[in-house]
Amino acid sequence: MKSQRILIALIVALTCINAWAGLVINGQQVPYDSANNLWLCVVSANDFSGNLQATINYDESWSGFSIDGTQVDNGNTFTFASIAAGKTYAVSYNAGGNTITGNITFTYLPVVEVTGQVGETAQMGTVLVTLPSNGQTGTLQAQIAEYNIAKETLNKQNIHLHFVDSNGEDETHTFFGLRNSCNWLLEGGAMDAMRVRNKVGEELWLDMASDPCYITEAPTAINGSRGQMVEVILNGEYYGIYNMCEPIDRQQLQLKEYDSQEGIFHGQEWYTSTWTRTASMSSPATYDNNRNTWDGIVSIYPTYSEVHPTDWSTLSEGISFVKQCDATDDLDALWNNTSTYFDVPVVVDYYIFITSLLALDNETRNIFYACYDKQGDKRITLVPWDLDVTLGQFLTAANASQYSPERPNNWISNLLLLYMKLDSRFSDLVSKRYYELRENVLDTDRLIDRYRTAVDELEGCGAAQREENRWSGNSDILGKQLDLSAAMDQVEQWITTRMAYIDQNIIIKSEGGDDDTIKGDVNNDGAVTLADINSIINILVGAQVDEATEKRADVNNDSVVTLADINEVINILLQ
Repeated sequence: MKSQRILIALIVALTCINAWAGLVINGQQVPYDSANNLWLCVVSANDFSGNLQATINYDESWSGFSIDGTQVDNGNTFTFASIAAGKTYAVSYNAGGNTITGNITFTYLPVVEVTGQVGETAQMGTVLVTLPSNGQTGTLQAQIAEYNIAKETLNKQNIHLHFVDSNGEDETHTFFGLRNSCNWLLEGGAMDAMRVRNKVGEELWLDMASDPCYITEAPTAINGSRGQMVEVILNGEYYGIYNMCEPIDRQQLQLKEYDSQEGIFHGQEWYTSTWTRTASMSSPATYDNNRNTWDGIVSIYPTYSEVHPTDWSTLSEGISFVKQCDATDDLDALWNNTSTYFDVPVVVDYYIFITSLLALDNETRNIFYACYDKQGDKRITLVPWDLDVTLGQFLTAANASQYSPERPNNWISNLLLLYMKLDSRFSDLVSKRYYELRENVLDTDRLIDRYRTAVDELEGCGAAQREENRWSGNSDILGKQLDLSAAMDQVEQWITTRMAYIDQNIIIKSEGGDDDTIKGDVNNDGAVTLADINSIINILVGAQVDEATEKRADVNNDSVVTLADINEVINILLQ
């Protein structure tokens, strides 16, 4: 069966090579879009807004080849004048007794040509990546499938590429200076009127999130996805702009591998694909290790097809702990023990992240949960995914008002995240961290510029217009016309309003006095250290201190300085 699949792949590859072999500019085969009769030539961004002198080669069976009315002999040069976004150059030639016409245009985004069937079941196909500066990859073989964990029906599909060699074995490739892997994603932003929300949101997350709790054990771990915007031609037809990115998988998170010899679970990963009471931690259902899903949560690693029964116990213990604390209203237990089950600094950052972007679709579902090694440390960290519905982007017209930038945090039902605002000790951590981030990565102007730069890149090479031509009016975007620039203008206003609203109504910075100090910083030196424990001990043994220091020493806010305050400082240090 494997040999049959390989044979089919080789036939497809040869067919694709013949289709690609028509036009070569500066030694590089030019991707061809049959739907628009358009050659999409990839050059560097430096070639835009200038002239490009290029060597032209074409199929030997062609004759009378001309560009913009100028005949160009095979192997000679032609100067493309004033390359600009969307500008085309008319092509005409004779082939088989017929006059063929078309156009050449230019882009500085990589172009990814995918040939093969994209469906729920992986099928063999081919991939060719054309880069602005480093030429082409050559025809690569891959198992191709639709990638959609949440199982939503979208016309613009997300595509999973699993690269293999001629024997059908895994074959790794690196693109754009990112990871070396056999697994890559083409993420299309189908419901995003700006098309860059997920990519830029993931970049924001990586810039603002604390390192995962196991970073010393796995220093190369990346708790998010990195990618590059590309243009995709699927089965010979232009399919739009995509984010070619790294999946959030065991390799990305560097989780400890399952011990197949001993049958021992170590690293684990799960994904919440839909809203359920289990995913929200409010009323967890009974799990079954003989199933790949648990009430809306999908087991990602170890892969169920390779390791079953699976093991839901690690995630279940964390969820059950939060539920029990809520059921008994035991906020002290929640505060004292959450760090046993969850990566608290990352949880704090995640709360700030979804609050800032009003990521309604990411507070219970579209979360990856991961444990580095359950045998040594069961703490679970969080990673966001599928950030299309953020920054005011709504799913249906009926719920548009829910995405107002001035909406309070009354939409969070995930109990773990909900207690980031319900418990004053957690909310204090949130406040301190939020205003630290507001000084840099969450600065309003920087946040706007992050998204504006991404959209400008698409506009500058004509990719935005090609995307708008391809997908305007589609049901994925409620039948609306795409206008990426106009969408960005709306997002700029939305971010400006949202961040001011958060400052004034959601995460409010205390003003003046000791309230501006860091919780646990008893000696007021700007950091929580062992010296703060010594300061509390001095008070307990009778040392005379000023009123402000004694107030700071009451870390748990119970109006008295005791050994419990030392425990609070220890907890802060551990977190």
